[in-house]
Amino acid sequence: MRRPIWASLVKSTLGAAVALGALTAGQAQALTFTLANSFSFGGSSYRAYIANERITWNQARSYALALGGGYDLTSINNAAENNEIFNNIDNSQYWDDNFGGTPLGPWIGLFQPPGSSEPGGEWEWVDGTTIASNNYDAWAIGEPNNSFEGEGFGHFLGLNQDRAATWNDLPESGDFIFVPS
Repeated sequence: MRRPIWASLVKSTLGAAVALGALTAGQAQALTFTLANSFSFGGSSYRAYIANERITWNQARSYALALGGGYDLTSINNAAENNEIFNNIDNSQYWDDNFGGTPLGPWIGLFQPPGSSEPGGEWEWVDGTTIASNNYDAWAIGEPNNSFEGEGFGHFLGLNQDRAATWNDLPESGDFIFVPS
């Protein structure tokens, strides 16, 4: 049984300063993760971690895998699971509101394999299932759109000023947050 987990950045002064370039790389702290929440749903165990600075999708996934015990970024297979996860991360500590007022939520285990058609082709979960095979998605309106070249990684995205249980595509180097499973 896979154990879902996720993490997001912490909106600390250090994290914001690093993102804005106010501190040099030598002044930044080592990357650390803190367990912020855990819950169970549908026979799976979930954990929410917060990083002390912004992280890429690959950093998030590497941390999740390093936990051992079957953890990875979260794969979301249906609306009930998506809503349960969202209800457990609908808290400002898991979201970055510094993107023109649109809240950017945690990374999830959703990605496009290299060479996939853009913008909507072949989206896959880290557990090997696909959006097509699950017959479920929660893309925000107009997503995925590949508006920044290479948007091949999924995360939760708010609507207008509000957090929401919808997804968006970003580049791996989007330097935002993640949701592992």
